[in-house]
Amino acid sequence: MLPHYTIEISKLTDADIGRQVTFVHAGGTREFGTLHSWNNKQIFVRFGSAPRAKAAACDPQQLSWSHPNVPR
Repeated sequence: MLPHYTIEISKLTDADIGRQVTFVHAGGTREFGTLHSWNNKQIFVRFGSAPRAKAAACDPQQLSWSHPNVPR
């Protein structure tokens, strides 16, 4: 299993909007999405490619960058 690096809300910037993230479900299943926004407790991610896809609130501890070495 690949290492999981949690996304820290305090380190997010506007440049992170649109970056690809990986959501890890409790059972270990992974789902890929795009960072949409955040507040002080949750990160909102769009899953799927539909233009009107709603952003889902996600626990930051279940998220990591899909491509951590890609510059912002």
